[in-house]
Amino acid sequence: MENSIKTEIVYCPTTTEKNIKLEPQSDTTKYFNFFLFFAAFSVNLQTFAVGNSFGWSSTVLLDLESNDTQTNPVGHPITSQESSWIVSLVNLGAAFGTICAGVGASKWGKKKIMLILIIPVIFSHIILIFANKASYIFIARFLMGIGAGCTNSIVPLYVAEISETHIRGVLGCLMGVLFSLGLTNVFVIGAFVNVKTLSMFLLIPPVLFLVVFGYFCPESPYYYLAQGDTTSAKKSLKKLRNTDSNSLSKELAHIKEVLQESNIEESLNDAMKTKKFRKALIITIGLMFFQQFIGVVAIMSYLETILSVAGGSFSSSTSSIFVGLVTVVSMSSSLFLVDRWGRKILLVLSSFGCAVAHVALGIFFYMQNAGMEVTHLSWLPLTSLIVFTVAFNFGLGPLSWALNGELFSNKTKEFASSLATFTFFILAFMITFIFPFLRNLLGLHGSFWFFAVNGIICMLFVLFYIPETKGKTFQEILRILEK
Repeated sequence: MENSIKTEIVYCPTTTEKNIKLEPQSDTTKYFNFFLFFAAFSVNLQTFAVGNSFGWSSTVLLDLESNDTQTNPVGHPITSQESSWIVSLVNLGAAFGTICAGVGASKWGKKKIMLILIIPVIFSHIILIFANKASYIFIARFLMGIGAGCTNSIVPLYVAEISETHIRGVLGCLMGVLFSLGLTNVFVIGAFVNVKTLSMFLLIPPVLFLVVFGYFCPESPYYYLAQGDTTSAKKSLKKLRNTDSNSLSKELAHIKEVLQESNIEESLNDAMKTKKFRKALIITIGLMFFQQFIGVVAIMSYLETILSVAGGSFSSSTSSIFVGLVTVVSMSSSLFLVDRWGRKILLVLSSFGCAVAHVALGIFFYMQNAGMEVTHLSWLPLTSLIVFTVAFNFGLGPLSWALNGELFSNKTKEFASSLATFTFFILAFMITFIFPFLRNLLGLHGSFWFFAVNGIICMLFVLFYIPETKGKTFQEILRILEK
């Protein structure tokens, strides 16, 4: 007698709360969905362009401060105040871009607003090709920021909405990987070409995004269903899923259920009064705050300047490239860890690692400032920056943005994501603008110890306030936030 094949349904508890039912284990892990990864990669081409924008200032600042007219397009050294504006204006533009993105995404959809707001980035690089005054560079940096604000507020939402639950964390972390690749790209190219030629190279990623994402990738099915367009939602989901029509119908029904739950609150104002919204907003804005006050944007924006002060065996540009490569590797590691270890443990380890690295950097610069012999410690600054980069990029870097796409209901997500991202960039503007003054006030050692204290506070914030979202559906996450 032949043995009959039986299918055993294993129920995996997705939460410890008693009033939330257990969900059956998904069988979606049995296949590889190429197009879903392609769509997530394509939308993150603009994240690559944003990485270029944030690495640009570190790469060109020493050239702009030099007397060499062959490398300095302005023709004379820029002032320290002009340097601060050049570094920080991209963040001010990004804050403005988040407002445009939030309003536009609700009205026209996430795909369309991303395609519209990449155009200022393209114009910014065209301006930089011909810029011969600091004021032109100011304008270009602000335009770069508009695209960055859209990217950071809309990409996490788009990726979260098109993703399947079992790989949502992985696809969410692609944003960090592509950002770090963009950062490294500008460090490498900038080491060999002048400012104008660099701008020509940096035109390629935003144009590529406009073509590839615009032509091949669909709008989010969540947006279509929110507009009552079931036909378009089904077409979008069909393109994003390598599955049968029965599974497709079930997922559409699930999305409708999610939207209906969010529509129970009659207005955005009512939704904002709920406990789940307040807690999610505190988490996301808290993480955005700690990202800035752990110093990542300030450090990456002034990286070559910091390394030139530290000295060492390598040139500042070579060391920057090395830091960039480590950024790519460490950010990529988050893809393999996020859905295995979970968000919370990675955030805790990340915060602690950043704090340790900053303490070590502070000790080196304190000894250097005090006139002590530091030749035998010449390896410490670069090593500490690498430790900081690794720690930040497997936790705080990608997961702050991934959580931004996971924690909010459909009713509030565009507004909340825009608000969190706006806060991120306003804080980034502040920290990059005041970093030279902070350095003069506290010294580099005091600045890094200030960042270290914030790292410890961040670790405590994660431990006691942030819930684990690994493997949970949007509905389960929202219910946990209500507790």
